[in-house]
Amino acid sequence: MKLSRLLLIILNLLLVTGSIYADDMDRKNCLALAKFGESAMKARQRGISIIDMHKAVEKEPEPVKKIMESIINEAFDFPIYKNLEYADVVASEYSNQFYKICISKE
Repeated sequence: MKLSRLLLIILNLLLVTGSIYADDMDRKNCLALAKFGESAMKARQRGISIIDMHKAVEKEPEPVKKIMESIINEAFDFPIYKNLEYADVVASEYSNQFYKICISKE
């Protein structure tokens, strides 16, 4: 699934579930999505398993949990890079794409 499609699904989920209202969809929420995306990708790049990552979010409220799991799952569509410096760049770019797409929907 393309990142922009994933983000649109996430934003719709947030609005439908009422976990954020349209008026609250601001840069702060976009930043939170982007930061979680970066964390998920860094964990992926460092070899953390998808199972462990899903366990880490299992106690979140259901709508939030679904969003976090979607971001985690998307991160696992990327290969692991052996060069940690490059892996950090990939994580940063993953985060930047979430943020860019999110703020364009404001």
